[in-house]
Amino acid sequence: MNRNFKVVFSKARGALMVVNEATSSVQAKGTKTVIAAAVAALSLGAGVASAADSQTFDNVQLNANTTLTITKGESGLIYTPTGTVTGTVGSETDQTFAAKGDSLNSTQGQEADVILNGGDFAVDASGASEAMEVTVGQLGIQKATQEGEKDVGTGAGNITLTANSVAAKETPVALTLNASSIDLQAGTIAFKAGEKANQGAITLNSTGDIVLGTAQSSKQFGAVTETTPAVDRNIIVDAGLEATISATDANFNYNAGTVTNAGSLTLKATKVNDDTAGVVTLGKDVSFANSGTLAIEGDKVELNASYDATSEANKSGYLAVKSTAASDGTITVDTIKLGEKTPDADGKRQEKNQIVLNADTTTVAKDGKLDVKNTLTLENDLTVLGMVNAAATDVKAKDVAVNIEASDAADMPVPCPSARLPSV
Repeated sequence: MNRNFKVVFSKARGALMVVNEATSSVQAKGTKTVIAAAVAALSLGAGVASAADSQTFDNVQLNANTTLTITKGESGLIYTPTGTVTGTVGSETDQTFAAKGDSLNSTQGQEADVILNGGDFAVDASGASEAMEVTVGQLGIQKATQEGEKDVGTGAGNITLTANSVAAKETPVALTLNASSIDLQAGTIAFKAGEKANQGAITLNSTGDIVLGTAQSSKQFGAVTETTPAVDRNIIVDAGLEATISATDANFNYNAGTVTNAGSLTLKATKVNDDTAGVVTLGKDVSFANSGTLAIEGDKVELNASYDATSEANKSGYLAVKSTAASDGTITVDTIKLGEKTPDADGKRQEKNQIVLNADTTTVAKDGKLDVKNTLTLENDLTVLGMVNAAATDVKAKDVAVNIEASDAADMPVPCPSARLPSV
């Protein structure tokens, strides 16, 4: 029995018909039309299937030996995974992020979380032709939102932000990475310069609290002290770069790590609607290798880290703190000013002091120490709960107050040996 069939056009019926292959009363033109239509339908179906294959992720988890890199092309952001990057698409978990077509959810208020669990996250603006802005949800550790849930991710892994760079006479574009919160543990935040002369500014901004690293802690069990070492989140800024890490209407807690800065780095927190926001805290486990300009700004800055401006690592650098400042660490410096820094002129630093603390009142806390090898310049008030040593003191304003508060003789600070009062 013949089981071969074909489609023909019947003039009598004015319609397509399926007939036995042996049927000869068929017009070739009709047959070709049907075949063409079938091919077109198959092509269309393949196109639909291809479009359906692309996925929009609500979160991605970057485990060890994986990286997700975002660049910018003419048609928008380009996402390139290295290794097997997985995440959530709608209700489907453990979906694999494909090298072509897949993306992160960027819908306002629904931005994808980037969870670090030993992997790396990179945003590269080196080839961008216009300002590049990437917005994600939680960056680092994904915080539990309901009782009984656990946080997701360790927060370990590297963040690399590469600047747009252009030729000397051209103007570079800026790179901004926004997040709803940042909690990063072991690893590095690297601000990388491009290959050309002029570098674009880079901003890492969070609308929620920023937590970097974990401080060393100790617990006492009878006569035994159990110490948990600090977890370092380091910050590296290449020469020629202008980089900012900011918490908007939130707080910035830098608990442990080393700031290696050869460019211009600003660490700041601002207060907008939340009265408890705007606090920048640098813990005792934070250290510095600053050969550039480091600015720390907030409604309040607690500088509990120690900073030695006379050391080889910092002697060519400059530190400026702008806020209601309190220090519980040790600041060692040749020259320091408590007041407003001298404005820059044509991009050149005019301020001669190594450190400027610009606050209405700077407080040296009980465990703090301000050790000035040469001159302490006072334009604003100073409250001393700890210790201040200065070879010389230059008081620049007639209403400057130095308040010494000590609970007992053991806590009494060493007085400044000399002071030059202003002429009035």
